[in-house]
Amino acid sequence: MEDQFKPRTLYPDIEIHIYEKAQSYDFHHSFYFSPGAQEKIEDEESMVFWVDEDGVNGEWTHGSIPANIVTMIYKQISVE
Repeated sequence: MEDQFKPRTLYPDIEIHIYEKAQSYDFHHSFYFSPGAQEKIEDEESMVFWVDEDGVNGEWTHGSIPANIVTMIYKQISVE
């Protein structure tokens, strides 16, 4: 059986974690993102976003996710 808490990797620079995993770590990404992802987040080369009933969200330590990035995300994923 696949470990449900293992990050899903669709592309080399993208990690996907399930809600339950984030919740189990009180949403502190530093406890469950890979070291490489954490470094990119800290260097602001990468950002954390999530999808909920309101769509794509990304309010976090380094500020809000820019609208143009949200638009790019919607072009690359399907939000249902």
